[in-house]
Amino acid sequence: MDGLSESDLQWLEEYIKEQENLSSSAKDKQNGVALPFGLNFQEFHDTDISLPIFGYVTPALCVVVLITNVLFVVVFSKLKMNSPTHFVLRCIAIADTLTILLPTPTYVYVYTMKNYREFIPFEICYVWEYTTVFLPTITHTASIWLTSLLALQRYICVSYPLNVRLWCGIKRTYIFAICIFILAIGCHFSRFFEYKYTKTRIPSLKDPRVDITTCFRTPSDFVDGVYIVAYSWVRAIAVNIIPCLAMIVFSTIMLVRIRVAEKRRHTIRRRSTFGSGENEPRDSRLTTWLVILIVNSVCIVEMPIAAYYVMVATNLTRGENLISANSHTIEIILNLLVQISYPIHFVLYCSMSEGFRLTLVSMFVKKWRRLQETFCSSDEDKNGRTSRSISVVSSLDTRSVIFNTV
Repeated sequence: MDGLSESDLQWLEEYIKEQENLSSSAKDKQNGVALPFGLNFQEFHDTDISLPIFGYVTPALCVVVLITNVLFVVVFSKLKMNSPTHFVLRCIAIADTLTILLPTPTYVYVYTMKNYREFIPFEICYVWEYTTVFLPTITHTASIWLTSLLALQRYICVSYPLNVRLWCGIKRTYIFAICIFILAIGCHFSRFFEYKYTKTRIPSLKDPRVDITTCFRTPSDFVDGVYIVAYSWVRAIAVNIIPCLAMIVFSTIMLVRIRVAEKRRHTIRRRSTFGSGENEPRDSRLTTWLVILIVNSVCIVEMPIAAYYVMVATNLTRGENLISANSHTIEIILNLLVQISYPIHFVLYCSMSEGFRLTLVSMFVKKWRRLQETFCSSDEDKNGRTSRSISVVSSLDTRSVIFNTV
């Protein structure tokens, strides 16, 4: 093979010997002949499950997430919601969108267009790993940490309202968000250098008489058992366990504080009929409930992922290898659950914020009204007279129902 060093050739010989001992599941299903060496997509995922999920489900979910999160950000901009809570929510929406948007073009090329039957072209070796593994891992980590920041800030607002300006100011929130993205990159930065790719030519899977240029992948010098175990534990603890436990603790305390505050309000109402000043606490309570629901929805999805990575890290520490078809299938299913959870924030805000709903509806009503005016004006030009305009929904005033949050 072209371009391989002596160490790479030695590693390749050992790899081929291992391939000879593989079970029939690692052989070509069509003719029972062992697959030739080279990076092919079957090495990454079982196509029986990856083809429908990556080829059809993920692109459809990507379109849904892209639309909902763009509407999410646009509506917030129209309502001029510039509080720290809404800024963090926008950052979460951007991170979630990138998590599913980055790998989708590669999945469409590989699985939707049926290119998984061939070896990976050398030109997309880096693109495949960067867009489907490394970059989405960074953005997903940032999303989890931003959700933890959202829970922490709301916990401070509920439990220590006098310290809100100190710890939950908009400038400090900007700094926290930037630091979270930087830390997320630093946490997974070493993964960009885990493998070396060398250009090589081997017989094609589709036509063995034709040689194609693919990549020969070897682990870097620093990738050993210690590194793999250390990274697995860092990811399990810092990305999954600690954020999930923190979100559970913060949401539980907020829930208790809300219950206590409700009992106190009921007591005050029985003693006095004076009702002014109730709107602001009510809006604050709605925002707190919204944060609790968002945090719990993230925890429901992330806890199984945390348990899985703890299991992987534990087995790697014991010297057991879980890199098999079953583990890849589990990862695909867990990632699918994460992607399905992304539109939940949009649904929760639509169901709980009247201002959000009315602004969203008014955007489409205004578009519809402009279209009608365009058709009516064209009808006037044709007939020389004013046509009867169709009545449409009146514009909606959302200013009185916007959440007044910190």
